[in-house]
Amino acid sequence: MEHICTKRHFDPNIPEYFCCCGCHVMRGAKIVASIYSSLIGLYVLAAIISLLDDEEWKSAAEDITGIAVLGLIVGCVWHGILHERAGYLLPFLFLKVFNMIIFGIAFVMLLLLLLGFNVESVIFDEDPSEPWPEDLDSLSMVFGLIILVGVAWPNIWMFLIMKNARSFILHKHFSTMYGCADTQHMNQGYVAALKED
Repeated sequence: MEHICTKRHFDPNIPEYFCCCGCHVMRGAKIVASIYSSLIGLYVLAAIISLLDDEEWKSAAEDITGIAVLGLIVGCVWHGILHERAGYLLPFLFLKVFNMIIFGIAFVMLLLLLLGFNVESVIFDEDPSEPWPEDLDSLSMVFGLIILVGVAWPNIWMFLIMKNARSFILHKHFSTMYGCADTQHMNQGYVAALKED
């Protein structure tokens, strides 16, 4: 038996590993991690300013907890990107899935409110029995839906970048592994004989 090992082929330049902006997913993942690092820095600054102004320790404890959780998740993202460890990108992906679920619920609720408001205004045009609040109109709800979609789209985009970066790391990792197999090799002897005409 003979032990044969072959290396799997990996091409980092296939279109799946490029973002919509034309850069590689690993560079895109670094951009997303940088954006989140900057946001955490702004969050820390806002927490310090609110603590100095209000001196409310309960609010500060909530801010510190939120900063610690986001810092831990972004730290995992940086470690996963820089050391090419796909598992460290999972907390960020779970956070984005949670955000998308919340955005979806908010979108459905705003849409139902908008439809309910329009139906209410059509049915009870003259004298509604339970009027809507005066500051709630269909234009503000449409504006809210547009803002919600505008905020949800970058979250979906970041999720797709990180998902593709994780896929890139996994494919790169598995391509460095060798596929080995044991094959039977038969030793055959050849005998040469003169051919008679």
